Amino acid sequence: MPLWKVNCVLSGTAWVEQEHRAHSIGPGDMTICDMERESRLIVPTGARLASLTIPKAVPSLATLSASEARLVAGRRIEGKPGVLNALISLMSSVSAGLAEFDERSLVDVNKAITLLLCAAFRENLGGEPKKAETNEELLASVRMFIAHNIADPDLGPGFIAESFNISVRKLYRLFEGTEAGLGQEIRIQRIRGCAEDLRNPLLRHETVSTIGFRWGLRDASAFSRNFKSVFGMSPREYRNTFCK
Repeated sequence: MPLWKVNCVLSGTAWVEQEHRAHSIGPGDMTICDMERESRLIVPTGARLASLTIPKAVPSLATLSASEARLVAGRRIEGKPGVLNALISLMSSVSAGLAEFDERSLVDVNKAITLLLCAAFRENLGGEPKKAETNEELLASVRMFIAHNIADPDLGPGFIAESFNISVRKLYRLFEGTEAGLGQEIRIQRIRGCAEDLRNPLLRHETVSTIGFRWGLRDASAFSRNFKSVFGMSPREYRNTFCK
């Protein structure tokens, strides 16, 4: 059965990607993902979400055209007074006391949630998904995206910019004034991931090159050079020093 998955953020910050759109979502925000299409949802420690799945055949949702469905999938719907706040409040209350509801009560609650969700769709559908309101918010989302995809050797400016529907030029501008530029941000995150594996005695059997390869560092000489620029020693020296 074709399904939608609804995620409401109750506390903390999560990250969602679908249809090549990536967003950070905070308290009071909601996303709706098409479960027939690939999506990613990252919920860091400390974040709390209320989630439910509903059939696409639900009235009001079933009337969405294919293009409208693609438009809304993975979209961040921001918290605001009205229907959305009522929906999130209800989902929060239900998730906190789920064990107290009997089967008949749950049926009634699901109907109420579905009606509010349909109203939220009507309120928010239309136009392109709203991008992050500030550069700081967008930068935070990009950094989270980099962290999640850091082992992908194809991770680079073009790949990131396309995922966020922004130009490569704008992507570089986001990192202007930060301690590390875009390229250095990616390199440092990869080097730190390698360092963590090099300290792990359970991975002692793996070669240094294998570890670098796993973190997207395919050039052994560049890996060694960049690692030394961060930690002041070669990967092999680092492992011999810290892997006990």
